[in-house]
Amino acid sequence: MRAQLEQLRTKPDHSFNAFMFRKEEFDASFHFHPEYELTYILSSSGTRYVGNHFEDFKENDLILLGPNLPHCWKNTNPQKGGASAIVIHWDKDLIDRKWLDSEDFISIKKLFQCACNGVKFNITAAVDFKNKIKNLTKLESFERFHYFLKILRELSLCSETTLLTSNNDTHLLNYNNNERIGITLDYIREHYARKVSLAEVAQKNKMTEEAFSRFFSKVMRKTFFCYLNEYRINHACTQLIETDKSISEICYASGYDTQPFFFRQFRKFKSCTPGEYRVNYLKTTGW
Repeated sequence: MRAQLEQLRTKPDHSFNAFMFRKEEFDASFHFHPEYELTYILSSSGTRYVGNHFEDFKENDLILLGPNLPHCWKNTNPQKGGASAIVIHWDKDLIDRKWLDSEDFISIKKLFQCACNGVKFNITAAVDFKNKIKNLTKLESFERFHYFLKILRELSLCSETTLLTSNNDTHLLNYNNNERIGITLDYIREHYARKVSLAEVAQKNKMTEEAFSRFFSKVMRKTFFCYLNEYRINHACTQLIETDKSISEICYASGYDTQPFFFRQFRKFKSCTPGEYRVNYLKTTGW
């Protein structure tokens, strides 16, 4: 999952790209591009990576990304119904700077500034925009562009949003750092279910253990093992709500050698036991 520059191409007769993505799973690499991106997840679940931030995602995940912000969505389990999303890309110069500096576009300008950190819209707002974003893929010509501006305007007025990275983090996300973080995230995703040592991950990045440990903590704002345990616990949560596996099975499948340590880590990140997490989820969903 190395952060790679992706070359996007807008259709000659379109000012921006808006398309439906369908595949068996989300398999895009950790990548970045100079265009803005708005992604709406229609189906699938897994882990979303944006810069040095990661968290679980599922359907109705709506994310706005600024230029050159590394990102990807990765499925952690086989997807029964496949993976699908609506993706919109547009050039950073699509809207003239004079427009953005005008009073009419002030809220959109602020939204674009926030996009540099990645913006997550809450579930209620996302569901409200679902059909609007779908309709955008069906329109043509000027009507399409006008409709797109209207969506941006409405998104810019949403109050329930979350920034995924902080301003203090963005300067750390340069190309070399992205490459190293990408190698590390890829290694964790492939080997989290077994014992992972700092030495082997440092070697993959061609660094000493001490240098890698300092580097990872500086860029990700947490230690390597804190990140690894958080990833494992997120995986365990998915297993708790999507399977009937026993807690002990999930413990060992998530990379833990002992259940007491698994329980301590689970409570650290989720403030409850694995059993309580499963029961609370079943109560919430009415199952």
